[in-house]
Amino acid sequence: MISESGQLPEISRWREEIEKDPTYYQIPYRSLVPDSRIENILYAGRMIDSESEAYSALRVMVNCNQMGEAAGVAAALAVEKSCTAANVDTKVLREQLLKLGAIII
Repeated sequence: MISESGQLPEISRWREEIEKDPTYYQIPYRSLVPDSRIENILYAGRMIDSESEAYSALRVMVNCNQMGEAAGVAAALAVEKSCTAANVDTKVLREQLLKLGAIII
C-alpha cells in the first residue's frame, strides 16, 4: 500500500529472524510492573500499559490469561525470595513458567 506521500511503507522486523518463528507474541515482564515507585503491584490483563498498536493484540483472553499466570508466579517468587515484585529475577520467572508448561522463547 502506498502512503499519501507516494512512499512505499518500510517493512521491518521487531527482532532478528530465528530458525523457527513463533506464532505468538511475547510480553516483557517490565510491562506488568507499573512504576518503580510502587512496590509489590503487578498489572495483568487489560489494564497493561502498552502502545495502542500492541494493545489490540494484548487484550485478547489468551494473552490476558498468560499475563495473569506470569503475575501470579512472579508474586510467589517475590514472597519466596523476600524481594519486591519489580525485583523478581526474570530468568527464574521464565524457568518457573516453563516448568508449568508456558511457552517461552
